[in-house]
Amino acid sequence: MVALESTSFYGIHIANYLSSCKLLMPFHTHVYCLNPKMIANYKKSYIDLGKNDGIDAFVIADFARVAELLLPLGVAASFSLCNA
Repeated sequence: MVALESTSFYGIHIANYLSSCKLLMPFHTHVYCLNPKMIANYKKSYIDLGKNDGIDAFVIADFARVAELLLPLGVAASFSLCNA
């Protein structure tokens, strides 16, 4: 699973590439572009968490992990692309 925050029109390009990458196809990788507002609201559940790329990556990964347990990520994601 690859989860990334949707960033204007830039996110769709990397999501398309990753979802169709021949090197990743044997792993049946699912690529999800997540709504930034959902990530920001999820981050509020962590008290006094700072802001940097590493922390943001942790929060996105944790959101994807938790969302996968609670509901289908297709619902949690603004859209999903997969090469099933």
